[in-house]
Amino acid sequence: MGSIIINGVRYDTSTAILKLRDAPSLQLGMTAKVNGPTNPDFTEGVATQVESAVDLRGVITSRDLAGGSFVILGTNVITDTSTVWGNISAPSALAPGVAVKVWGLPAGLGVLRATRVEQHSLETPILSGTVQNVAPGRFTIGGLTIDTRAATTEAGALTSGVNVRVRADAQPSSGLLKAKSVEVWYPLSLTNGARRQLGGVVTDYAGANFFRVLGIPVDASSAKVSGGPLSSLGNGVEVDVAGTVSNGILLVTKIKVKKAPGSGGNSDAFQVIGSIGAFKSSSDFKVKGQAVDATQAEFTNGTEANLSNGTKVTITGNRIVNNVLMASRVVFD
Repeated sequence: MGSIIINGVRYDTSTAILKLRDAPSLQLGMTAKVNGPTNPDFTEGVATQVESAVDLRGVITSRDLAGGSFVILGTNVITDTSTVWGNISAPSALAPGVAVKVWGLPAGLGVLRATRVEQHSLETPILSGTVQNVAPGRFTIGGLTIDTRAATTEAGALTSGVNVRVRADAQPSSGLLKAKSVEVWYPLSLTNGARRQLGGVVTDYAGANFFRVLGIPVDASSAKVSGGPLSSLGNGVEVDVAGTVSNGILLVTKIKVKKAPGSGGNSDAFQVIGSIGAFKSSSDFKVKGQAVDATQAEFTNGTEANLSNGTKVTITGNRIVNNVLMASRVVFD
């Protein structure tokens, strides 16, 4: 891969170990956990390990086409303009009965904000979300009860409020899913002094000095803020946060407000850097294996006529449709 960008941090991945589940390769919009050191301002790092797994896999049971949401395994999946539509021509293609994979961010009880959606043939269920209503041998995620009596469970996974990933061998029946395994969703150590960088959706907001991102307690009262005022924070707002752990709380030195519910995506939501390959036209070429359409892009340091195989470019855009990045800007390097 060479490098990847996650939550605004560019990681050198040339020597990283890749632990990829449920998909053959990393794609734009997938959630991931990266281990490795970063520079002091959290802009660059060197990855020692990159881990990624699908967050939700199942059959759509209902949808709200106007609202851009649908329900799978009792979880309400919300989408916006920065959701990546892999192998899907339009959100309207998602109808009840269609099987999909979803990568996304926990955004509250029973809610997942989709970052990437792919259609696929029916496979065994995967469900991610916040543990609720814990009782002997079971708990709930959203509108689904999870039977854990025959499951292997990771330490700490069966705790109310923890984000988990559940895998099962069979589809749910009568509102009950029999789990094969329950694991903590991208577990994160909160050792004192550890530097951490997270991208996620704000929950449990009680002020700038206390809220949660991906279930992690955050204090951003002294942080350097970009993307909007600190007063714009609230439940459902998507943010990137970075700082140091102290007594189980992430004391944030840097926070970027990315978007509030219903506000859509950023113009630079996706970025690919590399040499052009498989060039056919400005609407059909690839950079690092990512299909690109640059017919509506602005060009810097060159023009559309300079697009050709081997030319190094930086592509940015805010939409991916049917696995094609719709470029808003092309910079010739």
